Amino acid sequence: MAQQAIHEGAVAALELLAAGAQDEHLEEALEEQPADGKSGAGQDARDRVRRAVLQLRRRLESVQQRSAALTFLLDTAVDLAEQEILADALAVLTRRARMLLGADMACVALGEGAALSGPLVVRAAGGHLSPLTIGLRVPEHLGLGQRALESAVPVWTSDFLTDHTFEHRAVTDDMVRAEGLRAVIATPLVHASRHVGVLYTACRAPRQFSREEVALMSTLGELGAAAVVRGAATDAANLRLRNLPRDQDSTTRQLLKVSADSLAGRQLIQAALEGAGPAALTRKFGRHMRAAVRVCAPDGEILAETGELPGQCGDLIAAATRAHARGHAVRHPDGAWTTVVFAGEQWLSSVHVRCARSSPRPDQEAGGTGTARDNESSPGASGSEEATLGNAAHGGEPPPLLTLFVQALAVSHLVAPAAGVTASQDRAELLRLLLDSTSETAEALTQRASRLGVNLRQPYVMLAARPQHGPAGSAQVWAVSHAQRTRGLHLIREDCVILMLPGRDPNAAAHAVSSELSQVLGQPVTVGSAGPSDSPESVPSIFREARRCLEAMAAMGATGVGGSAADVGLFGLLLSRGDDVPAFLDATIGPLIRYDKQHLSELTGSLEAYFNAGGSPTHAAKLLHVHPNTVSRRLERIGELLGPEWQSPERALHIQLALRILHIGYGLRSGS
Repeated sequence: MAQQAIHEGAVAALELLAAGAQDEHLEEALEEQPADGKSGAGQDARDRVRRAVLQLRRRLESVQQRSAALTFLLDTAVDLAEQEILADALAVLTRRARMLLGADMACVALGEGAALSGPLVVRAAGGHLSPLTIGLRVPEHLGLGQRALESAVPVWTSDFLTDHTFEHRAVTDDMVRAEGLRAVIATPLVHASRHVGVLYTACRAPRQFSREEVALMSTLGELGAAAVVRGAATDAANLRLRNLPRDQDSTTRQLLKVSADSLAGRQLIQAALEGAGPAALTRKFGRHMRAAVRVCAPDGEILAETGELPGQCGDLIAAATRAHARGHAVRHPDGAWTTVVFAGEQWLSSVHVRCARSSPRPDQEAGGTGTARDNESSPGASGSEEATLGNAAHGGEPPPLLTLFVQALAVSHLVAPAAGVTASQDRAELLRLLLDSTSETAEALTQRASRLGVNLRQPYVMLAARPQHGPAGSAQVWAVSHAQRTRGLHLIREDCVILMLPGRDPNAAAHAVSSELSQVLGQPVTVGSAGPSDSPESVPSIFREARRCLEAMAAMGATGVGGSAADVGLFGLLLSRGDDVPAFLDATIGPLIRYDKQHLSELTGSLEAYFNAGGSPTHAAKLLHVHPNTVSRRLERIGELLGPEWQSPERALHIQLALRILHIGYGLRSGS
């Protein structure tokens, strides 16, 4: 009877379970059993039945909850798929996140722009109360969102403001306080291994998030990320479609501008072939471009000008030098352009252009070919066309017509050379005649120089400058300008820039030229100098001395600096024949030099002081300001390094010569 009663109670409980009864009804059904079922054995059986029924009830509830959650996610996926634009997708995502967790607020932070990259910014929110939420820039590399992105799983806190397991920032804490939020879960939005943002879901009361809820939010994050990427792509495509008519109009205007520039360029070339000079060409170009234009000769003389172009002549020449060194036009901070006119290796002039609609920008450079995107218009161009072209020029490219204008100027210079152009050629020719000792008399050379503004009766110094990588065309540009400014002469010969400059101090001139030309060329320039001269006849010998000084400096490793014949002395001039100086130094005192470098010692200086003191350790100690015993110990170490015969007359002579060469080279490199 007891077993039958238990069986009947279990059946009744199962029937109630199948009908969806609550736990208390199940308990009542199990309690309503005959008294015989309340014996000890019967009671145990009845308890087992009750536990089994309730456990089955919990499992059924779990299955129902999971089924409901999956149904919710499926509905969410369908809802997100129906949204075409990003704003609608974000609205659905925040609403669904709140519904899934029963949360008070949800917001989405995405990367900026259509690419969804860069710092995160809150782009949408639901259930928010504060104006601080939308547009909030999420601090980078910290906070719940960063931890979620790094771990690729949702991260939560039961009470945001009191949780110190992550780093806080005032901007996010202020927003959390304004919204009254406590529990927060951050879900990463990841699509195809690409982080696009973070979904924040929050409650205004402390709470825990179960493992099942975290898993559901992870799935929601995957669905949301796909919708975000799709919506952003749709927005970008719609924007391109809206801008298509405007882009077509802009392209049409640019094509018309290119056609007008091409016609103007042909007209400039034709005018140059017909004999138009720089002034006429400059006026034509300036009118077409609505620009201020200045054309300068290599010596800085203004050959033609139209409009007002600010800037000193020296600044413009320096800009022209940079333009040639870099092989393209350079742009000034005020929007002006500078380029050079060349025929082969001959610098004919420089061109400086500032268009009316150029706007100040940081210094930029651009290739010399250019495209249709410029900021100028022909006189017949409309205002909208000018604005479009002006905005295009801000991309950093010179006006395309500038190249054709430069070509027309080159033709004009070759047809009828300007005075400034021929003057630079005459200066180079005069220096060549002075160096080559031609049959012309000193008086004839003096008169020729006088016509160029050069007085050969005053003292001049000769300089031979050698760039490390050889003299490029920009070195010629600089030499022409420098010679004109200083009323000197210039010439490019073989691997050297030769200058004949007024003055009495060759050493100072060499240092100045080395510093300035190194900066212009962007490479070390070694300058040897000699002088001053006292007559035209002395120029060749002084130049040979300057050239020997240059070779001596190179032999001693004193490159990238300036020096004079007085600096290198007799030893340096003897070495200018091209002997292998480094090998001589290494064979003679190389062990000392290496020892000093490795041990930070002063054996080389001590040995030089020893010879200067006439071989007296006591006197050498006075020169070095050390104790004589210190000198004696250093001499013992020197003997170990150089060998026992180092004080023999022949070895001692070689060592003293090596020390002197080393001393001169160091002095040149240090500028002393």
